[in-house]
Amino acid sequence: MLRGSALLARLTIRRLGADRTDRKAGKLLAEHSGAKADAVKVKKLLVPAEITAKLAAVTKASRRTFERLSLPWSDEDGWRLVPSVNLQQVIDDLALRQVEWSEVVEQYAAAFEKAKRDRMRLGGLYNASDYPTSDEVRAACVFEMDYQPLPDSKDIRLDIGDDAMADIQASIEKRSTEKHAMAIRFIYTRVHELLEGFYGQVSSEEMIVRPSTFQLLRQTVDLLPSMNIWADTPAGKALDRLTADLRDRVVVYERATIQDDPAVRRKVAAILRAASDKAFKEAEKLIKASGGGSVPTV
Repeated sequence: MLRGSALLARLTIRRLGADRTDRKAGKLLAEHSGAKADAVKVKKLLVPAEITAKLAAVTKASRRTFERLSLPWSDEDGWRLVPSVNLQQVIDDLALRQVEWSEVVEQYAAAFEKAKRDRMRLGGLYNASDYPTSDEVRAACVFEMDYQPLPDSKDIRLDIGDDAMADIQASIEKRSTEKHAMAIRFIYTRVHELLEGFYGQVSSEEMIVRPSTFQLLRQTVDLLPSMNIWADTPAGKALDRLTADLRDRVVVYERATIQDDPAVRRKVAAILRAASDKAFKEAEKLIKASGGGSVPTV
């Protein structure tokens, strides 16, 4: 199902932790405070917080980039669905993020080396064995992208009976169908949440249309066609119609026009209300078809 339209990708990012538990200091603090030893834990930060914040920022930005161009597939192991038309952008954008990551990792490794020489920073809590070498820091800081095709029951080759093979293939197809339903349901749910937020601004008495919200709506409308790999299904066709409606009747206006022209505001508000309701109903239908749950209300 739709194998040529998408593939699976996984972004793995991890780093060496910068804090260490000091059991000896914890025991001393517990004794000094009259607390039980197992109630006290002392953690020391080996390098300045600024450098760990840099790594966290690159990690967050990288994950946001990946998630913006992909859809949920497997929460258990991090695989996400990437439409083929987005693949090159995923590769290019994350390659730039990886360069940024590598540069910060070098700073991270240097920070450990500097901190190891600066015994005064931790004073009596200093322990030279806490500090890894630069090579150990680099080896422990990972930024990787993995790719694999969508599962296909026809790819299974086992020397088993026809009935058993049919059961396995049916299980794979069922699981794949559920994953596809989850992915397109995710789109509808996010669109519903975004439209509800924008409708709240357009219809409020404050009459303030925030630039960030309007820009996000425009970006989403631009991105939706590339994310819709189900264009030949009822849910996919409905998403195409919803996207066209938003493109031709909402984001065609400038933000200032929507904010300042009462007639346009009323028109856009009515369109947003109807579009948000449509997205909600489509998500509900997909949820019921896949066996339960409900669409979050905003």
